Amino acid sequence: PGLADTTRDAHGDAGLQPYEKCPAAMYAQRSPGAPRFTAAHQRLAAETRTLVLRPTVHCNQDCTFCSANETSNNVWEDLGTMLRTIARAARRNVRRVSFGGGEPTLARDLAHYVSAARRLGVPSIELVTNAVLLDREARVAALRAAGLTHAFVSLHAHDERLSQSLTRKVGDHARTVQGIRNLLAAG
Repeated sequence: PGLADTTRDAHGDAGLQPYEKCPAAMYAQRSPGAPRFTAAHQRLAAETRTLVLRPTVHCNQDCTFCSANETSNNVWEDLGTMLRTIARAARRNVRRVSFGGGEPTLARDLAHYVSAARRLGVPSIELVTNAVLLDREARVAALRAAGLTHAFVSLHAHDERLSQSLTRKVGDHARTVQGIRNLLAAG
């Protein structure tokens, strides 16, 4: 099809010529094929100390760049399945459970999951969040009391205007900033 219009506009097309026939190398297999797991791979996998869990793929923002969607395969929206997964992780001596998503604060049982991980001896419990729903101190306090130890907050912009264009939500920038303040105040 040739150069993209944006590339041609930015750089021109001087010195470029299309192939008369595509080189064989363009069709060469670029991936190594199906993975082959050896005993060493299995041993290393058993030593994994961090587990990422998604209690939901739903989100309260509509970011233009987001890659989380319904095709993600590490989503456990069922309470029993999630609790069993956390228990198995604790038995494997996982040192950090990270709840992501979508937006994990939309999960009705999030505090329950955090509490279960803490009770089962997972020392580090993280939340990867846009913090919009953490703009209420009570919500942060409940997660902290349940055992939350870390938060990774996605602050997508330095001001409301840019944030709105990225997240497609009005007013979320201020709520995220307040959520960050609440998390910091809770330690």
